[in-house]
Amino acid sequence: MFLLKAGKRTGENMTVSVMPCGGAVDVFVIKQGKPRNIVEKRIRLYSYGRLLVSSVRKGERFRIEVKSSDREELKRTTGVEVQL
Repeated sequence: MFLLKAGKRTGENMTVSVMPCGGAVDVFVIKQGKPRNIVEKRIRLYSYGRLLVSSVRKGERFRIEVKSSDREELKRTTGVEVQL
């Protein structure tokens, strides 16, 4: 799980890149807010992939979750990169 906050130099879009190694992982991008959290994007990745979240505003908070039914696959996930 990764937490981030959109800063002052945030563009309108956020790109999340994930690189699993060998198997499938589920990636969730969740916008945290009150009174509830909103799932912005959800995708199953089998290899390198990118998720584009649009309409990102300064000060918004996001949680990025990478999940798999196989614990070994989570250990082998080699990278998560966020570009604001």
